[in-house]
Amino acid sequence: MEALGVSADFWRDRRVLVTGAPGLLGGWLVPALLAGGADVVTIVRDWVPESQLIASGRVADVTVVRGDVCDQALLERVLGEYEIATVLHLAAQAIVPIANRNPVSTFETNIAGTWRLLEACRRSGRSCSRRPTRHTVSPTSSRTSRRCHSTPSIPTTSARRVRI
Repeated sequence: MEALGVSADFWRDRRVLVTGAPGLLGGWLVPALLAGGADVVTIVRDWVPESQLIASGRVADVTVVRGDVCDQALLERVLGEYEIATVLHLAAQAIVPIANRNPVSTFETNIAGTWRLLEACRRSGRSCSRRPTRHTVSPTSSRTSRRCHSTPSIPTTSARRVRI
């Protein structure tokens, strides 16, 4: 994790919400967070026994909340009740043929779900930033498997940037 520019102690005892934990990226990220000492909470919509997180048994080491990133009330409850310090947002429909067959569902998860999560962070009383006691939202895309030399960012009202 130090390769990501954070110290080895950064994740120790940090309450982290990972959306999309049963997915490809989440299946590798969650064990790394656990190894760093993070207290991981995840929102799981579909229970997929073949996913890396579940098949490896690491799901027993995290707090699982059954639900959907499109559920605004659930997102706000999870952020508050579990006192989330950091949010890593990986939930998305990234399989293009499925997305093409189900464009409304894909929009709801990928666009509306991301917006609702950002809104839940905003409404939680803390801004989305990189400070240790604040939320960090790291949206990703299906292009994370490609090497990018620069990524665009969106300016926020406090002049901080959210990487996309």
